[in-house]
Amino acid sequence: MNHLDPDKQQPAAAGKAAADPQEIERRRLAQKRWRKENRDKVRRIQLRYEHKHPEKRHEWYLANRQRAIEKAKQWKRARRGYLSSEGLLQCQVDLRLAKKIHGPKAIVCLECGLLCVSIRPSHLREHGLSMHQYREKWGYSKGTGLTSEVFAAGLRARAEQAGNLRPEAGLGTRRSPSKGRIMSREFRLKHSERMRGIRRPDLSKGTSDAAIVRPWLFENKSIEEIATQAELSQGSVHKRLQAIFGVRVKQKILFSHGEPVTDAWLNLFCHRFGHLKKAQLGRLLGLSKHYLQQLSAHPRNRCLSLLLAKKLVAAERAFLMVLASTPGNRADYLKTVVPDLERKYGAAVAALTIARNVNPRGLDAELDRLAQQSRLEVAKRNHGVARPTLALLPEALAWLRQQSPKNSPPSVLAPLFLASQYETKELTIKVARRSPDQGQTSPATVRVFITSSPSLDHLRPKNAGGRPRGALSQHTPKRILLAAACSLLGGTKYGMALQLFPEQERNAAEHNTFMLFRRHRAAIDEATATLTHNEAREIQRRGMR
Repeated sequence: MNHLDPDKQQPAAAGKAAADPQEIERRRLAQKRWRKENRDKVRRIQLRYEHKHPEKRHEWYLANRQRAIEKAKQWKRARRGYLSSEGLLQCQVDLRLAKKIHGPKAIVCLECGLLCVSIRPSHLREHGLSMHQYREKWGYSKGTGLTSEVFAAGLRARAEQAGNLRPEAGLGTRRSPSKGRIMSREFRLKHSERMRGIRRPDLSKGTSDAAIVRPWLFENKSIEEIATQAELSQGSVHKRLQAIFGVRVKQKILFSHGEPVTDAWLNLFCHRFGHLKKAQLGRLLGLSKHYLQQLSAHPRNRCLSLLLAKKLVAAERAFLMVLASTPGNRADYLKTVVPDLERKYGAAVAALTIARNVNPRGLDAELDRLAQQSRLEVAKRNHGVARPTLALLPEALAWLRQQSPKNSPPSVLAPLFLASQYETKELTIKVARRSPDQGQTSPATVRVFITSSPSLDHLRPKNAGGRPRGALSQHTPKRILLAAACSLLGGTKYGMALQLFPEQERNAAEHNTFMLFRRHRAAIDEATATLTHNEAREIQRRGMR
């Protein structure tokens, strides 16, 4: 009797009926249906056969090993559960939700959304990652286990029963972490919530952000005085200001157009003004290039000292004045060195709106709102307008008191305010905002304008005689541009000498032209590479006027 095929109990038809394909297909479907309805009985028959013939099972496994393994993998993949795309996006924004969004029994893989008990290296190999690379990519701390809460609790319980759980182990040899270390993204998310008061709101003692920001930003009070007035510790005031402004604050820091002057700002400053090297900036400001290179080699978002910050802010103002007085497309120069001009315009409009329309009593409410918005932007690393608005508020109040403008809307006053900030004209701000693209001026051109300008002599260190080291003559930058234009367009040596030194005789003009090319060959070549033929013709037409 065949228990696996009940149709075979009946006498088979002979001849043509037994070989009919339809009859064979009907029997196959009946056998499949019987197996599906009697799964337990089929399994018992198979186990009995395997127990009676164990060598058959081993032989079959050796012959079909790869197929069996692949079938088992497919069966496991089919049983996998995945999180929805919306839920996966939420977990990627806040990685701590990976252990909570589907309950304590599962943890979510942030690569594909797989719901699993533990994220193992065998699964991460499907994404081409190791455990270390996965932690670095998504910002998990080294001490965070990539397991579900229930599974981790079971491991702890088993370790405690076996006597292997010793919480005090390793505490004697633990060293304090290095100062200025870069913390994981998981720690920053926890810390941002702690600073917003989500985790422990009772620690703020009812002190609003305005009670800390207003005396520190508007009244120039020290952190010690603010802590005494608010009945808080100095560390809590430091942490509150750091959460709002996103930098490690000191007693007093400087802001440049709404941005704190930090080591990261120094790198951005050199990049914006023609990709200046630290050695070139050091020669212009009289600072050690090794000190500047060491300071900005590994930026940690630390505020610079007041002495150095004042020199850098003065240098930025002088650089902007050089570009504002240089002939050419000044709006494009400004767009090149200030790529986020539209963001600064929005911050200026918001600051002027608050400065004009809010009374002194309502200023605290606006400061609380801006501080909360800035804290959220810092936590999400979003470049919004809240922090620049906070930093520009004192300057906007002083500018309004000094200018006393008419009853114009803030959108009209903002170009005037930005023109005073960037040492230019209101029309230049409007033209720069009107162009949707980034600045087209090459960094080499901006660098030539700055390094060859004689108006920066007050920034350079002085010689023993009181003359700035490396100072250029009054007309050297113009002659460098004119020499570059003449080199690009070609011409005879005498014709070039007449254009460069029209007030001198032929021999003197040719000699001075030769010395000009000899002393400033690098600057002339750099300017030549950046000029177009139309610009060269315009410079040659103007001459030395």
